[in-house]
Amino acid sequence: MLAKEIAKKTKNEGLFLEVATVVVSQTPDVIKIQQEIAEQLGLTFFEKTQKMRADRLRDRLRKEHKLLIVLDDIWDELELGNVGIHFEDDQKGCKLLFTSRSQDVLSNLMGVDKNFLIKPLSSSEAMNLFKKMVGVRAEQDDFKPWLLRWLKNVVDYRLLL
Repeated sequence: MLAKEIAKKTKNEGLFLEVATVVVSQTPDVIKIQQEIAEQLGLTFFEKTQKMRADRLRDRLRKEHKLLIVLDDIWDELELGNVGIHFEDDQKGCKLLFTSRSQDVLSNLMGVDKNFLIKPLSSSEAMNLFKKMVGVRAEQDDFKPWLLRWLKNVVDYRLLL
């Protein structure tokens, strides 16, 4: 959710001309990741293999001058080259934003230089956010016991950028 908001804001403010956001998830599917990036950039794949798609996507990314690619919810190492993302001199206009629940994944497996730790919500912050999302139902007496159990389970979740 936060990554999508960052992507939207950077595009609206003109920091990037193009923004592609993809949820990587616990079991990444490289073909799906390639497809989602391509669709957001208006690129259609006719290639069938992962490698051929990666080559085509890399060629497209070389042409971009102000592009942000957001890879959200990374659980383990993702070989960017297999996707079609390379850190070569000819891709200077492409910037990456990764999110993960694990700082270790970003620092050690993805080689990220700059990590920004987002601290977990306090109980009251989590409660206020939940009430904002759910609305009036969160205030009803029959709902409060469930809400308190949920709150206890989610307060310690973390998000790393």
